[in-house]
Parts: sequence; C-alpha cells; structure tokens
Amino acid sequence: MRLLEDLPKFTVRQGVSLKNFTSFKIGGEARSFFFPYSVSQLRTVIRKLSTTREGFYILGRGSNLLINDSPLRKPVIKLGRGFDYISKLEGNLLEVGAATSFSKLLAYCLKEKLGGLERLGGIPGSVGGVVVMNASSFGGEFSSFVEEVEVLDKEGEEKVLKKKEIDFRYRDSSLKKMFVTKVKIKLFPKENVEERFYYFLSQRLKKQDWSFPSAGSIFKNPSFKPAAFLIESCGLKGKGKGDVQVSPKHANFIINRGGGKAKDVVYLIELIKEKVYKKWNVLLEEEIIRWEI
Repeated sequence: MRLLEDLPKFTVRQGVSLKNFTSFKIGGEARSFFFPYSVSQLRTVIRKLSTTREGFYILGRGSNLLINDSPLRKPVIKLGRGFDYISKLEGNLLEVGAATSFSKLLAYCLKEKLGGLERLGGIPGSVGGVVVMNASSFGGEFSSFVEEVEVLDKEGEEKVLKKKEIDFRYRDSSLKKMFVTKVKIKLFPKENVEERFYYFLSQRLKKQDWSFPSAGSIFKNPSFKPAAFLIESCGLKGKGKGDVQVSPKHANFIINRGGGKAKDVVYLIELIKEKVYKKWNVLLEEEIIRWEI
C-alpha cells in the first residue's frame, strides 16, 4: 500500500476485532485499521482514504457506538499517542488532545483543583468524542467550557474554530462532520471540586447500570419527560433479546450480558421506539451512533 511507503512509522492493522474498542463489547472486524500519531499523518490518511469510494470511520473510545457484527466495508481511523495529552496554558486554560480519555482529564482537574467539569463525572469516552457529542449531565454541558476546537475537515485542511463558530446543541454539534484534533477549555479554581465530583459520580452510579457492557443512554431525553421514564411506562424494563436486555435498573440503557449481537440491540431499539410512539406519540431520537447497521 502506497500509504505505508509515504509513512514508514505509520501503524496499520488488518482484521481488527472492533468489539474490543467499544464499551458495548459488540462489533465485527475492521478490514483496515489506521493509527495516525500526528496531525500530518492524520491529514495524509484522510486525503488518501477520501479518494476511495468507501470513505472511512474515525473511532474515539467507542462509548456511544453500535457496530455491525459483520466486517465493515469502510476502513477505521483511531487517533494515536500524539493526540493524548493535557497542557496547561495561561490562566486556567487547558489544551487537551482529542484522544485523551475524559476520565484522565477529570483526574487532572481534581489534582489541579480546577472546577467546571465535575457534573460530567463518570461520562466515558475521549475528549474528542465528548466535545463532538456535547456531553451533558446534571444540567451541565461540556460546551460551556469550550474556547476553541482545532479540526481537520474532510479534505484534510486544518482549521481553528472559535466557540461561536460551532453549533452546539443538546448532545450534538456541527463538529460531527469534522475530525477534532485538540480542544481548548477554560475552567476556574475551586477548592471543593473533588467533593462535588464524587457527589455527582455517586448520583450517576445510583441511577445508571454499569454492571454489564453498554453504550450508556440509547436515546436523547425528550423535553417533557426522561426517555427512561417513557420506556419503563411501556413495560419494557428488563425486556431481552438474545444476550442483550433493556436494563432492569435504568430503562434507557441496553446491556450486553455476554455474547450480545448488534442485530438484537437494533431489535430492542426499534421495539422501544414503536411502543413509546404508540403510547406517548413521541418518536425517540437515538443518542448512539450506528456503523453499517
């Protein structure tokens, strides 16, 4: 492959099982799996793969992702070590690489006594994924602290987007069409940040089901009622299909009890949509991302 000739230190694997890269522990193989370690390598890969008919996927921590059980048609890109870092700039401004785990960022904030993100404690995923999905919890949104985001567009051109140039919405953003490489966030000193973090984390653990692999919340919450309430009201809590199940603890979670298949997750998703629509006249919007299913 010419790509490997252009990048002698570049890492590419063939036939990689993707279930090991998702929190759901579900998914088939990637025929080609690329690990760029720098912006220049990522740019080269994007430009090379953009010329193909299939296109490609970019993978973060796979925490809100459902992947088909069959081998994927498109190659997969996962950011390498060069995108995993935290740098403190002037004041309380942080520059964070997109591949940095959100838990690593939170641990840094606790150590440095920087407040702002503690409401989001326990949210899985990479910082890149968190900003793209505009993660939110307990009334707080990640976008509240964003100053700017550096991205590559689908042609591999580098851009720096100020917050006002990004359309942040409820658990969504205009960044989905781009490739985030780093984020700058502005936080503030807070002495009791650790106490607040563990309070919100304990509330999350009380309500949500982390006993089995899952993708977290399957649906976005409608404006008038939480999705979990609507699903439970339809008698679907604990409903199973194969080795997957609507969580008996939190109805907006679908859990993988071992050996779960993507097709069975989709069956439960469609069943939930149908039942909730019939009872509440509301079509639930999925929060998870699907690949080829």
